[in-house]
Amino acid sequence: MKTFKYLICSVLFLIPLASCNKTEGLNRDLDTLESRILALEESVTDINNNAVAIKNLLDKDIVITSFKQSEYGYEMTLSNGQTVTVVYGKEAPSLVPIIGIDGEGNWIASIDGGKTFTKIEKSVGPYDNYGATPQVKVDADGYWTVSVDGGKTWARLLGNNGLPLSAVDGREVAGKYAFFSNVSVDEEASLMVFHLVTGEEVTVPIVCGSTLIVKDYTPKEKIFSGSTLTFDVELIDVASAAWLVVPDGWEAKLGSTSMTIKAPAEYEDGEYSLLLTTISRNGLASQHEFIFTYESYILFDDFEEGTIPNPKYWELCPRKYTTGWSMYMSESYENTYLEDGKLVLVAEKKNGVYWSAGLQTKFGFEKCRVELSAKFTRMVTSGINSAAWLFPYSRMTWPYGGEVDIFEHLNNMPNLWQTCHTHYSVDLGGDPNDKHRKVEIDPTIFNTYTMDLTKDAVIFYINGKETFRYADKHFPDEEEKMQYPFYKSDFYLLMDCCLGTEWPGPIKDEDLPGIMEVDWVKISKLD
Repeated sequence: MKTFKYLICSVLFLIPLASCNKTEGLNRDLDTLESRILALEESVTDINNNAVAIKNLLDKDIVITSFKQSEYGYEMTLSNGQTVTVVYGKEAPSLVPIIGIDGEGNWIASIDGGKTFTKIEKSVGPYDNYGATPQVKVDADGYWTVSVDGGKTWARLLGNNGLPLSAVDGREVAGKYAFFSNVSVDEEASLMVFHLVTGEEVTVPIVCGSTLIVKDYTPKEKIFSGSTLTFDVELIDVASAAWLVVPDGWEAKLGSTSMTIKAPAEYEDGEYSLLLTTISRNGLASQHEFIFTYESYILFDDFEEGTIPNPKYWELCPRKYTTGWSMYMSESYENTYLEDGKLVLVAEKKNGVYWSAGLQTKFGFEKCRVELSAKFTRMVTSGINSAAWLFPYSRMTWPYGGEVDIFEHLNNMPNLWQTCHTHYSVDLGGDPNDKHRKVEIDPTIFNTYTMDLTKDAVIFYINGKETFRYADKHFPDEEEKMQYPFYKSDFYLLMDCCLGTEWPGPIKDEDLPGIMEVDWVKISKLD
């Protein structure tokens, strides 16, 4: 470590000022200090390696594909491709912290050899994909420090007396310094058991043959009418695979990195089983059953599960600097998240930057009814447009493919707009009264907004009452006018709370944030 070598050189600079006896004593002290530093450097590596191992081993989808034992632990290859090292049983060279995880999923640290643990402040738990694994090091002054942001910033660890924890003062800790107290292998059950100093155990399967790991699949999970679910997969020693059972009308595909299941547009509601066989390189066969619950909706989401929208159905709206409504899209779940069974969309200014929120379906649909319950939870006097709308899944150039605004709400207005945009209404100057309606609402409560996309008209409702109808005029030259393109292609649903458009007026920073909440969304197929 360069910092410690600098300290040693500083001491050597003072040696000529001392007597020979004192010089010999200083040399012995330096030798002792340097050996302690080398031991501390090894400890730092072990502690950080153990922290990485802990985070990986707690992943429910992880299996161990190979391992070898060393003097003080195991080196393992995991099914996610990572190689991790678990160290246990080493004596601490001085006062060395232990990094681990408690039963609630918090990163914790011990400074008394594992007798007591405290939560590491500002750290993000190992189950959060966006969190960094804590790291430790010794700073230039010889104190233990910890980083919870990938090494960008470091803070000193404090001892029980509230003072910084010294790494080089020679104090000893009885016992070992690793969060793992022992590791055992159950060969009969093909399991590796990691014993923690907290008394808990972590059990991870050992798979030395063919296996298929399907991430984020839940038995009996819902699949909706005509929709496709895609799962990331890992194939371990799989030479070939074949689907043995697939219900009529369903589609199932297994690739090298993904598995896709497509449900038919029309089917009876219920549970359906698909059976896949994989063959290992040595000819052993394994069967894998996948059970899905079919629902005749195209989509239904009540936002009750998790903290972010279900990634099987939803994705964040992308930022496009050339388009007003999306120029400030955050593309982050900090602005689009789930809370108390609601989808929350937040438009705000943070650290001097404007951020909008938006969510869209990952698939398109046609001949449908779209329903959602929404509320404008925090409104502003100017600068925000909140909307739920449909756009062609083919991303056809606007407005040729059409756009259906189920609602557009501006600021704190007691009304909103319901609109159909087409080439006829926008470019050819069609009757403006035919394309939209301004409707009075109570924006402070959850209202139910419904839109039917039919062969002859787009029909709008609020709380069950029809409010507007955009009808097909059946022009003989429809191919040129494109007055009613809504029955010719698939559409996808977008919901957003946006800054940056001209219509709602200039942004007023003092009013922010603006918030829209959605209680549920249902998309059904129309006959």
